[in-house]
Amino acid sequence: MLTLIIQTFRARWRAWLPAMGVVILVSALVGISILHYWSSTTRQMAAAVAEAGTTLSEVRIAAQTIYVLTALFGAIALNVVGSATVEAERALMGQWRLAGALPRQTSAIAIGLVALTALVGSIPGVALAAVVGPPLVNLVNSMAGPGLEEVPVSMHLIPAAIAIVLTVITCLLGALAPARRAARVPAVEALVTTSPHRTRLTTARMVLTVLGILAAAAIVAIAPNVPATSNGPVTIAFYLGLCLILTFYAAAPALVPAIIRGWGRLLNLVTGPAWQIARRSAMARAQISSATVAPLAAGLGCVGVLIGTVRTFLAQARTVGITDVNLLDSWVIVVVATVMLTGCSVAVVSLTSRNREREFALLRSAGATPSTLGRMVLLEALLYVITALLLATVTTLATVFTLAWLGSRNGLPFAPQFPGLTLAAFAAGAYLATVTAIALPARKAVDANLRTSLSPQ
Repeated sequence: MLTLIIQTFRARWRAWLPAMGVVILVSALVGISILHYWSSTTRQMAAAVAEAGTTLSEVRIAAQTIYVLTALFGAIALNVVGSATVEAERALMGQWRLAGALPRQTSAIAIGLVALTALVGSIPGVALAAVVGPPLVNLVNSMAGPGLEEVPVSMHLIPAAIAIVLTVITCLLGALAPARRAARVPAVEALVTTSPHRTRLTTARMVLTVLGILAAAAIVAIAPNVPATSNGPVTIAFYLGLCLILTFYAAAPALVPAIIRGWGRLLNLVTGPAWQIARRSAMARAQISSATVAPLAAGLGCVGVLIGTVRTFLAQARTVGITDVNLLDSWVIVVVATVMLTGCSVAVVSLTSRNREREFALLRSAGATPSTLGRMVLLEALLYVITALLLATVTTLATVFTLAWLGSRNGLPFAPQFPGLTLAAFAAGAYLATVTAIALPARKAVDANLRTSLSPQ
């Protein structure tokens, strides 16, 4: 079985390059986070902390937000990639079944492929962390106290191994359920039907959605009791935003199709073949598209929550004379999180590119022109990004208004700062990436022979 897994990976590794790209980025972030914590436990750091007049807990607090967001968005990205990798190989799994493999063997082989993909991606990711991690760790340490950036930082075997193991395990957790589902599909059905990555509102997701709603309600309920003299209001607003991001992500299989169907009804009023084809394609793929939209919504939500919280806090703090705040770490976090989760969405689209190539080839055989397909790609990507931006806007508004409300209760001005231009800029970048991912199979369908594109896999 191990030989089959390795041979299959060697034969099809190019198809999984987008997934491995996400794994490389996530494992690099995980490696940097572990490296920072590991470096804070050394004797040199203890001596430097004592000389700087601070504590080790203060050094670790400086990177606490990075730890939390890396764990949160890394888990989302790796789970989506692991699930999408399995779902994209349904036809291959059907061939294994026809060759005599049992369902449990098919499931084990699929999980083994995901584990190998995660392992191959995590090794260069940890190597990247070993190169860029030390200067980044020194930068974060310098914010905790003077002289801490002078402490030598280097990657060791133990933090590297921990980062690799965490990456592989998280990716496998996302692949377990789809591997079991795909292995139970009859072999002939798996070969004759196409099933791009489909996110379902499972019982676990429903439980997480309910827990998220209850947690958000509890945060709002305790918010008025937070003392104004601490950083409690900022913490409350920030974690309310993260709670809403997770809740929307868990409920995405129900939320995203409903929103896309709403856009589809609006587009029904617009004439033109490209608009109508894009509307029908988006609505037909509404359930499937939740795997594409949900990471985008989480990434844009991170941008809105973090930048909105910081700007609202600064608007209130200026009234008491605070004007000098270092925002470098905030911008690093939002850029990395957005790139990670946008890459996750692109990986999902790329893993289903064979199905999209056949879809576009069918449209070409039905008479659609290349320009019509181009406009369809632009509009379909726009529907996905607007849906993600809508969810991110709700999350951001809840965060900034909560912080502004808490400040106004303590004599500060009610000054919610919605980062509209920042969100729009990041959404534009996500849109370009999504357009590129959808356009590649469309270009193949236009350039290749229709018989080749429409042939069975």
